[in-house]
Amino acid sequence: GVFALRCHAAAAPIVARGRGRLEAYSYAGAALVQQRPLSTKTHNGSAAEKEGQGEGGKTPLAKKTWDSAGCLDDHVEVFKSLPTILGAYVGPASLPPQLGESIMVAVNSANECPYCEGLHGELARMAGVEGSKELQAASSVAECTAVVDDAAVAYARQFAEANGRGPAVAAAYEQVLAQHGPTQAPSVRALCWFL
Repeated sequence: GVFALRCHAAAAPIVARGRGRLEAYSYAGAALVQQRPLSTKTHNGSAAEKEGQGEGGKTPLAKKTWDSAGCLDDHVEVFKSLPTILGAYVGPASLPPQLGESIMVAVNSANECPYCEGLHGELARMAGVEGSKELQAASSVAECTAVVDDAAVAYARQFAEANGRGPAVAAAYEQVLAQHGPTQAPSVRALCWFL
């Protein structure tokens, strides 16, 4: 989501520690880029044994990179979602705290922002989310829904993997609409844009 990258865009270069590894970022002009691919999650969700080439020759997941147009597009989406983000917490479209924090942790299971991990991991624990640490460590949609079986959690992980766009995200949102209805489904999407 947008917030995870905003955390890293404050200064250059930035080194963040998350899950026992260092990630180096730099803010160059209008693009935020990771200087070294240090994540070991792979596209099929298995943990790579070493940096660079993953198990079975699979390529590790790339960190999100923004150019100026992508940055603007994502911030416009967040701005448009602000009333719905608030509505996710209060009012008729509000989500139960366990679901709201499960969504945030599922998004961050792909984003791997150490700041979001600390905040939403603790909020999930306080909200009573069973298996919040396992949800944060999940490497795929299937692993997320094995911890919290909800279409909103599947959507959140898919959203994070595809930067909130594309046919897989649209299909996952249809499942959220079917499970949570037209009142709460926009709240789920807004929380994903927020993180």
